[in-house]
Amino acid sequence: RLSCRGSWVRIPPPAPLFKVIALPVDLEAVPFCYVLASSFKYTPTAPAVNAIVVFDASASTPGYGNLIEPDSYVWNFGDNTTDTGKIVAHVYTKLGDYTVALNVTNSERRSNIHSELVTVTAAAEVPWWVSGNVVILIIMVVVGVAVFFANGLVELKKRIAQLEKKES
Repeated sequence: RLSCRGSWVRIPPPAPLFKVIALPVDLEAVPFCYVLASSFKYTPTAPAVNAIVVFDASASTPGYGNLIEPDSYVWNFGDNTTDTGKIVAHVYTKLGDYTVALNVTNSERRSNIHSELVTVTAAAEVPWWVSGNVVILIIMVVVGVAVFFANGLVELKKRIAQLEKKES
């Protein structure tokens, strides 16, 4: 009986490669080992330190000729941490280059590993006008202006009332 080691197909087609078999065999009966096609996307594409990075393996498919969908997704984020799931979130605490590897497996124990380099950059600086002290100052100015105009309206109403009294 032939096993998957007896012949194979390389992904992607158009030109599958077949291992030569010395025995006269009916090619229809040869079991081809189809591999899964693992891939992923991540956002943001230029993550910063301490930012949440979402990894999505939804693009992983059964592969050419394979009918069984992946049912296991194991992630290695390259910083000594791992996770499982089709869509996962991760936070890098240091800047640097990390090789992220995704290993997908289906119920027939066929698997495929896809890896990509993720570069984590320094966190963006907060603009000066967003810092806590400036926001508090702006709020104080807005409240002060509102109080000033409110007092001015009260004084204006008093003055109008005085003028109306004098005219009557």
